[in-house]
Amino acid sequence: MPPLLSVEPMTGIEPARREGEALARLTVEDAEKRSVLDWTTPLRHATFYKAVYRPAVLRANRLTPTAKLDPNHSFHSLRHTYASLCLAAGIRPIDIAELWDTGTLRRR
Repeated sequence: MPPLLSVEPMTGIEPARREGEALARLTVEDAEKRSVLDWTTPLRHATFYKAVYRPAVLRANRLTPTAKLDPNHSFHSLRHTYASLCLAAGIRPIDIAELWDTGTLRRR
């Protein structure tokens, strides 16, 4: 009887990781040609992460070794990073909130 190839259930995680790494090896120009988005239909969250976000983070790490971006960080965390950098640059929180139009931060 031949040995089992894998005892773990198929999840698709490993193929998705390999695909993301392959996409990250594309040049920026090739990635731009490939990532034309159809804004007339919803973009699935998983599709965005697999085809756009994670490869872009991996590509940024490859092209800018000092970046050291964690590909497991969520896209939403970029929003918080941006806010932190704005605050560090001296931009007032109310101005950041107005840029985002969150409606959750009010002048007192």
